[in-house]
Amino acid sequence: MAKPKVLIVDDAEVVHERVRECLGSQIELYTAVTSVGAHVHLQEHPDFALIALDGVFPRRPNGPDLLEGPWLLERIRRQHKFSGTVLATSSSDNTRRDMLRAGCNAECRKDRVSDAIAELLHLKPL
Repeated sequence: MAKPKVLIVDDAEVVHERVRECLGSQIELYTAVTSVGAHVHLQEHPDFALIALDGVFPRRPNGPDLLEGPWLLERIRRQHKFSGTVLATSSSDNTRRDMLRAGCNAECRKDRVSDAIAELLHLKPL
């Protein structure tokens, strides 16, 4: 059976590393620290099982302008026609609530991303 593809969009690379450590053997992991990186992955791999989307992150590498997760979520849903699960991740309760209202399927704090992915995809965390 093929491993589910997961995209993490978060400028905190510690989140990427934690997911890789906890679930790397059970998923095919793709990561992006910017919206540009997320778009590239979505063009190349439209069949992600789940996208974990940070609430606020840079538009471009080293870019001063920040994007909010709901803005990228809208583009993921419309431009890429992604209908799969999107997990809102943020340290802020308010940001996660805003992302749920914008159309995310689930939410969690950044320190719980691996657990939330495991639960949503019915995996066993290491």
